[in-house]
Amino acid sequence: MVHEMYSAEDIELTRRQFPGVTVISHPECKTEVVDRSDYSGSTSQMSDFIRKSGAKNIFLITECSMGDNLRSEFPDRHFVSTCQVCPHMKRITLEKIRDSLLFDRYEIHLDPEVIEKGRMSVQRMLDLSFKK
Repeated sequence: MVHEMYSAEDIELTRRQFPGVTVISHPECKTEVVDRSDYSGSTSQMSDFIRKSGAKNIFLITECSMGDNLRSEFPDRHFVSTCQVCPHMKRITLEKIRDSLLFDRYEIHLDPEVIEKGRMSVQRMLDLSFKK
């Protein structure tokens, strides 16, 4: 939802305003945005790219919270952002997470076919998260 809000025009305007800016987008963005980005990757891949590239001025095309995380991780970098907030992500709170674990709330039921289709992606995500 958030990633669909960005356009190729956003990139063009930002490049004019901040010459030499490195554009990093999430792969869920529109094709026109990904194609005009210097790099497109998952949230962990964005962090790795910033670390390895040495880019100093970065236009980050993703959800606001990710930008906040990267600003904390890389205080020596300048982040340009139009900051789009995902309403679904903002519904998640620590209290709701705690309650879901304590009281078995927010149970999700999925069809076996959906589970099987998503199994490999979830497993890869977990495998990558434990490699760090």
